[in-house]
Amino acid sequence: MRSHHLSLILSSKISNSSIDENLCQVDYFDGRLTFKKYGKISEWRSIQFHFHHPAEHHVDGIIYDAEMHMVFQGVTHEKEVSVLGLLFEANDDVEEDQFLKSMHLDQLEHPVSSKGGLNIDLKSLYGNLEGYQTYNYPGSLTMPPYTECVNWNIFTKPRQIPSKQLKALEDMWGGECYPQCFRGNSRFVFDHGIRTVREIKHTNKK
Repeated sequence: MRSHHLSLILSSKISNSSIDENLCQVDYFDGRLTFKKYGKISEWRSIQFHFHHPAEHHVDGIIYDAEMHMVFQGVTHEKEVSVLGLLFEANDDVEEDQFLKSMHLDQLEHPVSSKGGLNIDLKSLYGNLEGYQTYNYPGSLTMPPYTECVNWNIFTKPRQIPSKQLKALEDMWGGECYPQCFRGNSRFVFDHGIRTVREIKHTNKK
């Protein structure tokens, strides 16, 4: 397994933000991402994060309950995008996820365009990470225009949250199936083709 350096820096809170209902999307411009791979460094800036229910990435045939995509625009490579994918699964033996709780998803009704004035807590999500692994592959956007410009990194370990919080995510789409999706707003899964999917161990060591 290869080891690379990845540093993710998030502010502690997003103040006075709003949620777009179609993707459960929050615009966010204060995050920074740094990759050091094979001695080469690339910088990225955050533009938004959003959710899919159920997860869009399937691992060994497992369809996880939901998936969050943190989207970063390239600074070093301006025409490229990096996405960090975080999988969620239900576990009623764990406490409420404070990050999701701060989004007040249970207060959103379908259909709705947005909810404003939120103060979203990022402290419990991820700060500077170390000792974790991702599935890495070059791919495309999962929404139109499906451009092949994305450096995907999917965390191998799903985040466990109570089923009631997953239900709040599910209710965002009111039981509807969006175009070109197999359920909710989750796109049909495609074969990885000639792409190579690598499992990578990351470190934040300098």
